Amino acid sequence: MYFCKKSMKLKIILAILFVTTCASAQKIDFNKSALVIPKKLTKNANIVTRYNETNVLINSENNMVISYKMFFTVYNKYGDIRPFFIEGYDKHKKITNIKILIYDSLGKIIKKVKKKEINDVSATDDRETLFSDDRLKYYRYIPNKYPYSIEISYKVNTSNTAFIPRWQIVDSYYQSVQKSSYTIRYPSNLKLKYKELNFGEFPIKKSIEGNQIHYNIFNVEAIRKEPMSPKLYKVMPNVLFALNKFSLAGEKGNATSWKAFGKWMHERLLKGRNELPEETKIKIKNLVKGVDDPIKRAELVYKYMQDKTRYISVQIGIGGWKPMLSKDVDKLGYGDCKALSYYTKSLMDAANVKSVYTIVYSGDKNNIKKDFTSVQGNHAILMLPTKKDTIWLECTNQDLPFGQTGSTDDRDVLIVDSEGGKIVHTNIYSDESNYQKITGNYTIGENGAFDAEIEIKSTGKQYNRHYPLAIISKKEQEIYYKRKFANILDVSIDAMDFTNDKKEVVFTEKLKLKANNYAEFIGDDMMLRLNAFNIYKNLPKRVLKRKLPLEIKKGFKKEDIIEVSIPKNYKIGNLPNKINIKNKFGKYLVELT
Repeated sequence: MYFCKKSMKLKIILAILFVTTCASAQKIDFNKSALVIPKKLTKNANIVTRYNETNVLINSENNMVISYKMFFTVYNKYGDIRPFFIEGYDKHKKITNIKILIYDSLGKIIKKVKKKEINDVSATDDRETLFSDDRLKYYRYIPNKYPYSIEISYKVNTSNTAFIPRWQIVDSYYQSVQKSSYTIRYPSNLKLKYKELNFGEFPIKKSIEGNQIHYNIFNVEAIRKEPMSPKLYKVMPNVLFALNKFSLAGEKGNATSWKAFGKWMHERLLKGRNELPEETKIKIKNLVKGVDDPIKRAELVYKYMQDKTRYISVQIGIGGWKPMLSKDVDKLGYGDCKALSYYTKSLMDAANVKSVYTIVYSGDKNNIKKDFTSVQGNHAILMLPTKKDTIWLECTNQDLPFGQTGSTDDRDVLIVDSEGGKIVHTNIYSDESNYQKITGNYTIGENGAFDAEIEIKSTGKQYNRHYPLAIISKKEQEIYYKRKFANILDVSIDAMDFTNDKKEVVFTEKLKLKANNYAEFIGDDMMLRLNAFNIYKNLPKRVLKRKLPLEIKKGFKKEDIIEVSIPKNYKIGNLPNKINIKNKFGKYLVELT
């Protein structure tokens, strides 16, 4: 018995020596091992931010140095959907001191990324971009197995102090954070402003010492995404920063107020760029000759612009913020959102129609922060102030009707003219105005075959979704409808006809459909789904204990009136009961007669 005990002790000692030796040989850093992450941070997590440190040093109005250090542990392919190192640069911004290391789950370095492995590409590598001096450096690691960790550090040197990076602790749902910190230092002759968003009850520590502000937060658990949740920046903590006096591609800017900011933008970025050839001015004057109503003149000018131009992204010049000369757009027939909006304004000036250049966030609803004067927005449109109402023009779309906006409705925007800048709100489409009505009929044959004719009318934001059907190929149209009516087995589209009423902003689709086996038979009984044309499939999953706000991005109203003809030798055996639901989310009514 004594001998056995001694043997076991010897084995344990040898095992400890073996592990220690292996650890030393492989240079394992246990602090970077995935095994030491607190269990609560791995729950619901596809990725864990072990640390993310941002240090911003503003040396002057036109010099800023940003240092980044970050370390992520990735658990699966869903945490791996984007490159962890990705940074844009141009002639005013340089990226230096890039270091990227890859670790296995135990904290052992398995790869040191070489300089030649870091991709360097155009930042706008697409068919709609004609000119761009913006570039991207990025690195994407392709793992053999999970989990793995990636450590990144680099510096950014830039003269553009108009864009100070925000502090945002998470980039995606299912991401937890062990530590995130942000430090910003600035000279005493500059005024730094900041806006804290969504701090709520998050355990954020903040300290201010002289001209330095520091934030940090520890141990933030991953958030599961719930159906119809808002974008993360709307619910998670983030901080915006800006200077009252800044530099943008060599131009010194003023952000002391929206009035001053707009004045600077007008004087330095817009003024003098509205010159048109005399020939074009004469065309416009002849076009609106005898038309007294300024709105009707504006409609004619807008149609002229749409017929003459097309959208092309142009990301050169002063940070992509200064539009092309209007005479160049007139000559070339293309431009980006800035160029086409300002060109349209120049044409409106020639037609004696007042219009105002406007900066906006396009896409997902995002407001220009009215209480935080700074360089904001990602798109330009045009405003027409009228006695009755304000008309908004999307100048990059050659098919939208006059006054119909794309994805810039219901949000705060910045209008800019010689008097300065001002925050106003774009038009709001009511739920009832986003309207779709389906009328039609279908006949069921004795063999269950289906023969239908329908008409679909769309207005408001429903119009925006449907009018492109008229301008795509017939093959694409057929693919669209077969997907739309996928509930009808073996459906064929026998006829399609479209009417785009741009004056009333109504898009009409007329269709003839056929299918062989729509109805189902149980013995001598025929069973059929009465709703053939408008089955709503995207129902959100039920969440019993919801933690996030529910966001309905676009309300709408749909109405279907369908007549169903059954074979003469059949009679109705059973009809579903009337359904009438009214609550805070909307109204739903089904009635069969």
